[in-house]
Amino acid sequence: MARYQWRRQLLMAAPEVTYGTPASVAYATDVMTVENLAITPVEGTEINRNLDLGRNSSVVTHLVGKYAQIVCDVPLVGSGTLGVAPYYRSLLLACGMAETIVADTSVTYTPIDDDVPSCTLSARIEGALQTIAGVRGTWEVQMQVPGIPYLRCTMLGLYAGPTHSAMPAGFPTLGHPAPIPVSAPATGFTLAGQGLNATNIQVALGNTTSYYESTALREVRIADRNPTATVTAEADLSVNNWFARADAEELLTVSLTHGSGAHRVAVTSSVAQIGKIAWTNINGIAGLQMPLRLRSATATPDVTITFEAAA
Repeated sequence: MARYQWRRQLLMAAPEVTYGTPASVAYATDVMTVENLAITPVEGTEINRNLDLGRNSSVVTHLVGKYAQIVCDVPLVGSGTLGVAPYYRSLLLACGMAETIVADTSVTYTPIDDDVPSCTLSARIEGALQTIAGVRGTWEVQMQVPGIPYLRCTMLGLYAGPTHSAMPAGFPTLGHPAPIPVSAPATGFTLAGQGLNATNIQVALGNTTSYYESTALREVRIADRNPTATVTAEADLSVNNWFARADAEELLTVSLTHGSGAHRVAVTSSVAQIGKIAWTNINGIAGLQMPLRLRSATATPDVTITFEAAA
């Protein structure tokens, strides 16, 4: 009898050429470095039928509209080589991000609304393997001081049940760079050009992702996008009164940078509006928790992720 060790989990990913047609995913090249992997092998809608059969009256349940969900935390770090995409590019593409590569210089990801790519995920718990095609989703950057920077990805895909598949022999060759901890030397956050003494930063792409099924197709669709950010920082109103700027409904720039050289990543938006500011306690110091709504401008997207060295 087979027994599956819970600790022996892994996730593999590869971009798809045709939506819903499983891409070839290889243990040697496509294993992701992820943490807090949560696999929901089957989701859907339960339809109950009440059968009136006298003494045998009962309820029959049908699970329809089945799909699978994967949630994982990917350490946010560049590839280590300028102009080379990070190993988790398949997830970024499947979240509706277009990829622009400048050789030896940068890799940039910007949101798109049409012809959103997809990927195939293979999730394994030792000998139990589930291959999920047609995957799309959304991401959220999470940074806390002190801590490791993460890209939390929530992905949905077409349901195909797990099967038994022997664990591959040996170990995958990863070579993924180690993340750089969030810290004063490595991390910076500016709002309207002013550097903030931030302790917690979140930037969410905000895709509305859902499973859709008709008589003609099964598909995971991204129906909408609502990018937001939240920053918690020590309160300083001497240079910028953030309450006044929120009252004036000003449009501000946002820049989150982390790391250096070929490991540097920048998450930016040229148009952000402050929402309802709240006071918070940061180790005995008065702090502000500021929600931000990110928007696109004429020539700039609502949110951009760029892997490049500092200018």
